[in-house]
Amino acid sequence: MSDLRTVMFIKHPTVLFPFLISASALGALGPTPSFIPLILVLTLLRIYARIILVPNRPRHRRHVFVTWMCLTFATSIAHVFPALTALSSIFTSLVSLCVISAVASAIAGTAIALDVHLCRQTQDAWLRISIFPVFWAGIWQVWALNAPMGRLTAWSPVVGVHGYAWMKHIFGPCGIDWVVAVFAVVGSEIIGEWFIGPVEQLNTIHASDEQQLVDVDHETPIGDAPAEVPSQPRHTLYLFILLFAFTIPSYFYETLPLPPISSSSTPLTVGCVLPSPPQHNDHSSTLDRFILESQRVVSSGAKVMLWPEGAVRFDSADDREEAIAKVQEKIKGPYVGISFEENAPAEWKGSSGRTKRIGMVLVGPNGPVFEYYKRSLVPYVESFSFLRSPDPPTIYDLPLPPPAHTNKSDWSAGPPFSRPIPITSSICLDFAFPSAFAELPSRAALILAPARTWHPDVGLAMWEQAKARAQEAGSMVLFCDGGISGVSGIAGQGMSEVFQVGSGSWTKTIGVQWPFDERRTTYMRIGNCGVFIALCSLVGVGWVGEIVVRRIRRGPEDMESQKLWHQVLDTVKSGREMIRVWRQRQPGQGEEHPLLV
Repeated sequence: MSDLRTVMFIKHPTVLFPFLISASALGALGPTPSFIPLILVLTLLRIYARIILVPNRPRHRRHVFVTWMCLTFATSIAHVFPALTALSSIFTSLVSLCVISAVASAIAGTAIALDVHLCRQTQDAWLRISIFPVFWAGIWQVWALNAPMGRLTAWSPVVGVHGYAWMKHIFGPCGIDWVVAVFAVVGSEIIGEWFIGPVEQLNTIHASDEQQLVDVDHETPIGDAPAEVPSQPRHTLYLFILLFAFTIPSYFYETLPLPPISSSSTPLTVGCVLPSPPQHNDHSSTLDRFILESQRVVSSGAKVMLWPEGAVRFDSADDREEAIAKVQEKIKGPYVGISFEENAPAEWKGSSGRTKRIGMVLVGPNGPVFEYYKRSLVPYVESFSFLRSPDPPTIYDLPLPPPAHTNKSDWSAGPPFSRPIPITSSICLDFAFPSAFAELPSRAALILAPARTWHPDVGLAMWEQAKARAQEAGSMVLFCDGGISGVSGIAGQGMSEVFQVGSGSWTKTIGVQWPFDERRTTYMRIGNCGVFIALCSLVGVGWVGEIVVRRIRRGPEDMESQKLWHQVLDTVKSGREMIRVWRQRQPGQGEEHPLLV
């Protein structure tokens, strides 16, 4: 063990760590980032950062640059196959991929470097290990809200988080990022203590060496350190216990879907219309092919059918009206979600007459009842020829009549003897943004999600994003991907099944809660800002608790304890002010119901 420690941390750290980081990044930072591999990458980066980011260490800038290049290269390789066909030019695709990978790697490296710097500024053991998870979660949340591709390019896991999946409707993706960072902190602290050993031993090892393995405060001799500084391993144990405690709800959280036929559910048959590619001798229009395929799906009893993104194109408003009328005439009974491309209206900002928009209209027996237009456009592919919609999604209460051989009075209390099914929509890349449904006034039972991807890896990535948004919103999503190898299925409320890859229509009867609880999830109510405040409070509670214990041990007359106690009081005042300002920004609240008095 001592030989391994010597090789890894003393003789060849600048060779072994970049190699290990690159190898682990290949498996962790692909189109569908995985939970455990991402923890491994972050753990290695935290350890290596404390080796190379030492003041006056020779060539530390070169080591940082090499690590950044290794991460960029590994991330690019992990995405290279879907990137090759993303744009018309392979060269442009690869350059864009490298730029995105480099920026994401730089953000991750900057977060870790700032953590190293902040740890040097404080001797508080709890703050040294609890600040980084909050900072890590916050920085990726800001990135996801502002990056063109949203969470598709964030270092955030979408698979392998089963033990913490219950957190999604409370803390959203920010909470999952926090868990990843906490695991990385625990792992790096344990490995650091196991392999590196105490600081005193490191100083002995490097007494005659120009290199230094960890940062040491040379102004304060080790022997003169305050005796009351808490043990960092003890605080690492507290974090590990907290991680374990967060898995307990997963054993009680209901993950099974509702049965379609029961007293507490409403059966709803939904379908995805994916006709086969046209034959060489088939000269029918795209609209006619989708109508013919929809007629076949009707025989399966579907009440709601969805066409994939951009299934048809309309050259004018008259074309659109004629197509909708034709769908009403040919498809009797069910609601049909038609996804289309058409010219953007003149009143839209940036409209030039040539620009288009991507939308979805839900057509019922009496005509269109719901519309939605895509808000997030794929860079380069759509951003030049299409316009994004400024309007958020809304909710339509679909009136579902009673099934055959069902008593009307048993189905609903009174006329019109139907059950409302709240439905909303979002289109493909919109699901990469956690705020996709933040403006909905209530919870939707079903999200219609037309999509069109160009590679199986991209299809899986968008499927995972749609599944995550459905879990955060407490809804189900009908994901219908019209790509050549697109992934289609239903996710949310205990379901996560892929029903189809590529073309081929399908139907599924699902159970919708009855009576339906329209209350929004905790995450939808408090938003990203509220989640960040909650995560910061975990740091604050631990910090305040540690100061209180130290004050009790040392006595109220201790000057250092008094100074820390005043810092706590100032922090509490600042927190109250932040909460007051945040509540004022919430619509319809202001200061009518103050949180703190």
